[in-house]
Amino acid sequence: MREILHIQGGQCGNQIGAKFWEVICDEHGIDSTGRYNGDSELQLERINVYYNEATGGRYVPRAVLMDLEPGTMDALRSGPFGQIFRPDNFVFGQSGAGNNWAKGHYTEGAELIDSVLDVVRKEAENCDCLQGFQVCHSLGGGTGSGMGTLLISKIREEYPDRMMLTFSVFPSPKVSDTVVEPYNATLSVHQLVENADECMVLDNEALYDICFRTLKLSNPTFGDLNHLISATMSGLNSDLRKLAVNLIPFPRLHFFMVGFAPLTSRGSQQYRSLSVPELTQQMWDAKNMMCAADPRHGRYLTASAVFRGKMSTKEVDEQMINVQNKNSSYFVEWIPNNVKSSVCDIPPKGLKMASTFIGNSTSIQEMFRRVSEQFTAMFRRKAFLHWYTGEGMDEMEFTEAESNMNDLVAEYQQYQDATIYEEEYEGEEEELLLLAFLAVSSSIASASDPSSLQDFCVADKASVLVNGFACKDSKLVDANDFFFSGLHLAAGNTSNPVGSRVTPVKAVQIPGLNTLGISMVRIDYAPWGINPPHTHPRATEVLKSWKGASKWTGDVFVFPVGLVHYQHNVGNSNAVVLAALSSQNPGAITVANTIFGSKPDIPADVLAKSFQVDSNFLFFAFLAVTFSVALASDPSSLQDFCVADATSSGS
Repeated sequence: MREILHIQGGQCGNQIGAKFWEVICDEHGIDSTGRYNGDSELQLERINVYYNEATGGRYVPRAVLMDLEPGTMDALRSGPFGQIFRPDNFVFGQSGAGNNWAKGHYTEGAELIDSVLDVVRKEAENCDCLQGFQVCHSLGGGTGSGMGTLLISKIREEYPDRMMLTFSVFPSPKVSDTVVEPYNATLSVHQLVENADECMVLDNEALYDICFRTLKLSNPTFGDLNHLISATMSGLNSDLRKLAVNLIPFPRLHFFMVGFAPLTSRGSQQYRSLSVPELTQQMWDAKNMMCAADPRHGRYLTASAVFRGKMSTKEVDEQMINVQNKNSSYFVEWIPNNVKSSVCDIPPKGLKMASTFIGNSTSIQEMFRRVSEQFTAMFRRKAFLHWYTGEGMDEMEFTEAESNMNDLVAEYQQYQDATIYEEEYEGEEEELLLLAFLAVSSSIASASDPSSLQDFCVADKASVLVNGFACKDSKLVDANDFFFSGLHLAAGNTSNPVGSRVTPVKAVQIPGLNTLGISMVRIDYAPWGINPPHTHPRATEVLKSWKGASKWTGDVFVFPVGLVHYQHNVGNSNAVVLAALSSQNPGAITVANTIFGSKPDIPADVLAKSFQVDSNFLFFAFLAVTFSVALASDPSSLQDFCVADATSSGS
């Protein structure tokens, strides 16, 4: 049996979870004591997906309930199905997270997380074949967002091959609980992108809109909202891995819009009866989506629909194809067969038929963009930041989370704009390069507003020099002029007095870099090795740690043009950095070599007076320079400028 372990965290997550278990118990015919009182043997089929069978014929939910304060747990225990849960599976603290993501993730939540993981392990060990985990939480508060994402990352470490599905309630400005919601949500999304497999995106604003507009409720309660969510959750009776395979074309784009039809208020299900065409139409309707993003503003990458009830599979397939044909502009054309449908004969309790919709639409970026804009507005002013840094967080974590959110939005936009024609040529890079170069060759003669300089100048080591090289005839340029494959092999001898080695990537290595104004280097460091103090007179340097790090691998440091700088490997293992330079010929002036190695020598008394040191010290400095002059890692072999020579060919 393919079991699913349910986890609910924080006030919102526990309230949604409680309603979910009410619906699931109702469907399986389980009463509030955990005993089966159903009227059909079908209700006991696959009951082990969500329940453990205990002694005495009782069914116990496979659920872990956590919070950082006892209030929600007490309310849950005293609720209609409170006695059905295993008492040991309630894990809670006493202090609360105070809507602070950092408290949930780093301090209060971190203290409680081992207790939660113990319960998770026990439940997982009771499974025959654990399919995965489903987590209910909100991203706007402190516990569900901070501690929820901490638990998800820990489970990912311990169970890397199990599926991780989340039902995540995003904050919305119209239904706001606390001012720091954008911080909490952005930090949570940063974690979910990396550690979750599938995220069902829910949003209070959209749920309220459904209650007002569709259900015509004048004063909807959280109970009404949770009823909508629980109906959607119980309708997702598909295998988690199959769902992921059909819906996720790119690993990071796993945030789904969900919908349900027919939409009914609590207690009115029995008065609704729909045909398959009506059900399909309502299911695809933008007003049915449970997050505040309009699918008409984007395109569907993939979609899946789960129909329940006695209906014809053929009719369902026809209706789904009909929707696609009528709205073809809202589906990407470069993923064929991107809409899946399935039919389950057993309808939800109280309905003759229903359908649950899951869509991977690029329009979900609207919601990420909205949260990101609110985050940026506050973070730019460092508003409320002290509540987070006070719990041990670093501002860099906020910057990384913001950057990850912006990258996610950009990825959705990229695939929204992609066309089938781009995809056709993706694997034919050589042909594209050839066509591009042919186009450049012909455009030089036909450009209506020619620039006095050509677009590029591939180095030809034969004749007239531009930046130290002659230009190759553009008609003879090929892809190899823009390619260099040796950087991964560059690690070499660092057993020299300074303990470092610089490997440049310039026009010599990639001729196409000539006149483009950029270059890069790889620097290898022996343990405790240095790159001596130096400056680049013509370039700003952006240095990124590749192996070994100032704090984390991937850290980036910027040295502005002309600034004297050095690097020192303060560890017992080798380190590697990559540096990009904003000049084809940045030059490198090593301070020690320039001063102590100049020819003719600068008089010792001048140096002693300048550096305010004893002349004996200068003797050792000269000895050191004698060794290091040969090691100057990036001599300026090219000229500073190139005056045009009208008598010869060139740029």
